[in-house]
Amino acid sequence: MAKGKLLVVCLALVLLLSSFSFKNVSSKSEKKPYIRKTVNYTYTFDITGNVISSKVEVTIILRIDFFCKNLTLVDKEYFLKPETVCIEKGASPFRVESKGNLTKMYWRFRNVKETAIIIRYTADTLRRPPVLFNISLSGKDIVIDGENNTIRNVEEGKTLTIKVHVKNNSTFVKRVNGREFRFPYTSNIVITYPFKLVEVVEYSPKPNITSRQEDQSIMYWNFLLENNTSVNATLTVTSLGVWKSIWIPPVNIQLSEDPYMIISLIEKSKIEDIYNETLKSYEELRRLYNLLNSSESNISELASMLREIGMLQIEASSKLSEGLRIIRS
Repeated sequence: MAKGKLLVVCLALVLLLSSFSFKNVSSKSEKKPYIRKTVNYTYTFDITGNVISSKVEVTIILRIDFFCKNLTLVDKEYFLKPETVCIEKGASPFRVESKGNLTKMYWRFRNVKETAIIIRYTADTLRRPPVLFNISLSGKDIVIDGENNTIRNVEEGKTLTIKVHVKNNSTFVKRVNGREFRFPYTSNIVITYPFKLVEVVEYSPKPNITSRQEDQSIMYWNFLLENNTSVNATLTVTSLGVWKSIWIPPVNIQLSEDPYMIISLIEKSKIEDIYNETLKSYEELRRLYNLLNSSESNISELASMLREIGMLQIEASSKLSEGLRIIRS
C-alpha cells in the first residue's frame, strides 16, 4: 500500500485509511464517510534514462451523508518538498508540519452535512521511482546528445528506434504459495516526438491514445504494471530542419497508487483471460470436428474423439458462464 495515510477526525469519530478501521464513540450511529485517496507519481527521464524531475499529485475525496459540527482532515505523505506544495482544487490547509521525511497537512471544516469534499494538490517529491527504467535509442551512426536531448548525425530517410523498458521494483512484496507478488501500479508511458521531422512507421504494442500539441505528436500507453513491460517505436527521419538534428522531448512515466482502480483492472484482466481460454477451447473444437469429417478411422477412434469433444464443450460452457457471472457482478 502507499506510505501516505489519511486521518479524518469528526468530534470523536475516527477513520484511518491505511487499515480501513472505523471508530465512533460519541454516538451509536454506524454511518461511515466515504473516503478515497489517490497518489499519482510522474517521473520525467531524459533520452539517456536519467531522472530530471519527480512530482506527486494527491487527490482526496470525502463524502459525508450525515451532520458533523467540526471536522478535521489530516493528510500524511512522505518525501514531499513542503515548500513546493500547490493546491490545485479545494481549500488550503490551515497548518503544514514537516518532520524528517513526513509532511502533515491539516484542513478544518465546520457544520458539514451531506456534502462532498475534494482536495487535490501537487508537489515535488524526493521519493525514488519504485521502478527500474531503461530507455534506449538506436540508429545507424547516430550520436546521442543527452545534455540537450538531441540526436545528431542523422539524415533524411534514416530509421531511429526508441525502446522503453520498465520493471516493477516495489518494496511491497508478498509471497503466496512460493510465488512472489509485488504491489502493482496503474501506469502510463508517454513518448513525444516532432512530427514535422520524423514519422512513426511501427510501434509495439499499439499506443492506447495518440494526440498532437503544436509541433509535437504524443503516444500514450497505459497498463497495469505487475512485473515488467516494454514499449518501442520506430521512426523515419523526414526532415532535419535548420539545426540538422532531432530533438526528442523527455519521456514521462506516471505511476498511480489507487487500490480501487487496480482492483477494477485486475477483475477486467480475469474476464479477458476467461474469454481467451474459451476461444482457445472452441478453436480446438473446430479442429476436432474438421478431423472427424475427414477421418477414415474406425468407430472406436471416433468414439474417443466424441468423448473429447464433449469434455471440451463442458469446459467451454463453464468458462463462459464464469465470465458472464463476473461481468454481471
